[in-house]
Amino acid sequence: MSPTVQAFFDSATNTATYLVSDPETGAAAVIDPVLDYDAATGATASLDSVQAAAEAAG
Repeated sequence: MSPTVQAFFDSATNTATYLVSDPETGAAAVIDPVLDYDAATGATASLDSVQAAAEAAG
């Protein structure tokens, strides 16, 4: 089987973060993450969406 690749575009930095996963093993890696850190709230909005996608895929 081929790996699954999902791209998450960040318009503020004009870059993409990639979630690459192996459907057979469930192993995954995040490539070129954009932190998008908000110091006032402690939120990491860009990474939160990548994490949610990884959790949804198992």
